[in-house]
Amino acid sequence: MASADSQPASKSRIILKMSVQIPDGRKGVIHVFPDDDPAQLASKFCKKYGLTEPKMQQQVQRHIFENMSALQQPEREPAAASRQRHAAAPASSQEPTLAPPAPPKMGKGSRGHEQD
Repeated sequence: MASADSQPASKSRIILKMSVQIPDGRKGVIHVFPDDDPAQLASKFCKKYGLTEPKMQQQVQRHIFENMSALQQPEREPAAASRQRHAAAPASSQEPTLAPPAPPKMGKGSRGHEQD
């Protein structure tokens, strides 16, 4: 009998391996394959680790979705910044810290001259 974590033969290439810190101190790993559904992965992960709160499943799902989306977007930031952002964003009991940078503020007294 196959386990719940086994993958079909057609999904042989892992595109993302995510370490997830669970609130009770355990650490879990989520293997993401092409065409995986973040909601299904989050559901399986939460069942495996006994995470029954809907909010926890939503956080795991969002973390999976954001990481999958980041893989599909063209590189728009230096590689070091990207690695640092992904390494510092494991799912936990708190909201993930992944957020786009705020645009620079331009006030009345600022020198907002554009340079070409």
